[in-house]
Amino acid sequence: MHSLIDWFKLVKPERLKSGDRVAIVSLASTPFKENMERGINYLQRFGLEVVVDPKVFDEYGYLAGSDIERANALNNYFADKSIKAIFSSCGGYGSGRILPYIDFSNIERNPKVFVGYSDITSLHLAIQRKTNLITFYGQMPMVDLGKDEYSHILMNFLFDPDFRLYYKGDSVKSFNPMKVEGQLVGGCLTLIDALLGTEYEIDTKGKILFIEEVEEHNHDIDRMLLHLKLTNKLDDAVGFLIGDMVDIKPKDQRRKSLTLEEIFEEYIVKLNKPVLMNFPAGHGKIFVPLPLGVLAQIDSENGTIKTIEGSVI
Repeated sequence: MHSLIDWFKLVKPERLKSGDRVAIVSLASTPFKENMERGINYLQRFGLEVVVDPKVFDEYGYLAGSDIERANALNNYFADKSIKAIFSSCGGYGSGRILPYIDFSNIERNPKVFVGYSDITSLHLAIQRKTNLITFYGQMPMVDLGKDEYSHILMNFLFDPDFRLYYKGDSVKSFNPMKVEGQLVGGCLTLIDALLGTEYEIDTKGKILFIEEVEEHNHDIDRMLLHLKLTNKLDDAVGFLIGDMVDIKPKDQRRKSLTLEEIFEEYIVKLNKPVLMNFPAGHGKIFVPLPLGVLAQIDSENGTIKTIEGSVI
């Protein structure tokens, strides 16, 4: 069962409308410039006025500026009442480094649309933990926003309070046939694992856990799931949505390895809770965006997921 207390505390951002100003800001690594025009043009097609942060292409090693600079940018755009949405330009690495400098009371006072994925998982987890704000695990303007029709799903979430996701795909594999409801939480497995033991760690009690990953080794997936198991995060969840697992391979081809399927069987499927595997969200060719924090249902008998409520007001 999902926690009614958590559900009633949910904060939904205000929906976007034509004419709204939205900001693009770099919160982790520096984006590549080649996709910039496509992402901005896509947002403008919806009548949005796009504000590109002047430091979006700053470089400090593998980071887009210092931790304080990136945190200040996020704080300032949440405080700016003329800005109705914040889009992370890209992922990469470093969003977790800015967590100590984020003014979460500012976010509570000024809830608004926040979008990103991959390394931005750190911010999704922290914002949800500290403010209960629904955020969006979706396409980023300088990576893949506007690349294909799946970006429209994200915009439907952001513009339409009545929009509900319903997805059933041929690639999705189902285990332990049953239906469950719960808040949808999660993101990139590496970042979920990295925040365990901190004040920002994920809360999975009564919730549906979504995970995806890219460019790791099989034993790394095993190690991170073991950490989730030992901290009761897997036992606490009511169901699982396993997204894209891209470029996951054994570290040493000379040694035998457990397959991803064997790893998921051991840690997740054996819990006898509903599991949808191979859901197209994350770093794959198809990206179905997800609103994190909303009440959702997974049906592992029919291989479907749907959101039960709107994501904006």
